[in-house]
Amino acid sequence: MKITTDTFCVAISGKRTTERYYRDKHGWVKASNKGGVFRATAE
Repeated sequence: MKITTDTFCVAISGKRTTERYYRDKHGWVKASNKGGVFRATAE
């Protein structure tokens, strides 16, 4: 298995929510607990 930055998923869990950050072909994406998918930015 080749491990690169496009194969990782970062999950941040709190008491009531979990946010997932992963990489697609256009950059980093944030997936929220409610099903929303947003482009992740540095802000």
